[in-house]
Amino acid sequence: MKNKIKEKNHENTPYDELFDLCVEKGLIEKTECGYYFKPEFFETLEIYEE
Repeated sequence: MKNKIKEKNHENTPYDELFDLCVEKGLIEKTECGYYFKPEFFETLEIYEE
């Protein structure tokens, strides 16, 4: 199996970095079927909406 190289689009770099950070911090989990957004992820978003 070949290693997949994640290509970064410079226009989307901030979003990519934020998404990677959320995965690293455990707010989003990668599963066999896709991504699972934990309740803590949405609670964090609520803080920034205020």
